[in-house]
Amino acid sequence: MKKLMLFSFVLVLSFLSFNQINANSTSITYLDSDYDRLHAVISHVENVLHYGHAYNEETPLLPDAINTLTGEPARWVFPNRASVPYADLANQQNFFRTLVGLSKVTGSDKYENEAKSILGYFMDNYQNPNGLFYWGGHRTINLDNLEVQSTEGPNGPHELKNMMPYYDLMLAVDEAATVRFMKQLWTAHFYFDTTDMNRHGSYSTGFDVNVFGQTIPEDVIQMDELGNPIIPQDSPGLLPFVNSATDLAYAAFTLSDYTGDPIPREWAEYLMRQYNLASNPVTG
Repeated sequence: MKKLMLFSFVLVLSFLSFNQINANSTSITYLDSDYDRLHAVISHVENVLHYGHAYNEETPLLPDAINTLTGEPARWVFPNRASVPYADLANQQNFFRTLVGLSKVTGSDKYENEAKSILGYFMDNYQNPNGLFYWGGHRTINLDNLEVQSTEGPNGPHELKNMMPYYDLMLAVDEAATVRFMKQLWTAHFYFDTTDMNRHGSYSTGFDVNVFGQTIPEDVIQMDELGNPIIPQDSPGLLPFVNSATDLAYAAFTLSDYTGDPIPREWAEYLMRQYNLASNPVTG
C-alpha cells in the first residue's frame, strides 16, 4: 500500500514537472520518449529520497544503496560479521549532480535544495580540522549512531579514487570548507619534497596555507635514447594510483578556476604529465 501511494505521488509529480517544462521551454519539442525517461529519473530519485530518509529521520544523510525489496539501507559487513548501515558521501556525488540537473529540467528547486541540505549537513559535521572530509575508500558515516566509521582498522586513511566531488555545489554550500578541502587534498596526498604521491592521506597531516608554494621541479619521468620512459627504480613507491591522481588534478583545476590563481593548475598539469610520460609510446 505504501509503495502504491508513493507511486501515485510520483505520477502526480511527474505530470507537474512536465507542465513546468512545457511552460519554460516552449521552443523545444519533447517526444513521449523524453517524458518516459524523465519520469524514470523522477521515480528513481523520489524512491531514493523516500526510503533513504526513512531509516534515520535524525539526519538528512542518505545510505549508499537501498534494498529495493525491503527499503532497508545497504550495510557494510565487517570480518566479525558485524554490519553497519552507512553513508559515504564520496560515492554520492553523481546523485547530487542528478538532483541539481533534475531541478534545472523541471524548474523546481526542490531537488537542488535537497542536495544542498545533505551536503551542508555533511560538511558542517564531518570535516576533520585539517580540512579532509570523512568519506572515501576507508571512512563512512554510521547511520545508526551518526559517528564516523572506519571500514578497516581503527584509523582508516583518506582516499579518493575517481570520485570527482561536485565542487560547484560544494562551493555554493560552504566556500571556505570546500577550498580548505581542495588544498588539504594535496597536502595530505602529495609529497612536494620528493614529488611522490600516495593514494592514502593522513587525517593527522597539518593544514598548509602555502600548499602550492614550492617551485615545480623537472619531470620525474625521463626518456631513454629510444624514446622509452625511464621508470624510477623505487617505483611504485607509495602506490601513486592514477585514479587517485585524477582527483588531485580535478581539485587543483577547480581551485584555479574558482580563485583565479594559476599555480594549482600548473601543479595538476605537472602531476598528470608524469603519467602520460610513463605510458608506452606505442600502446599508450
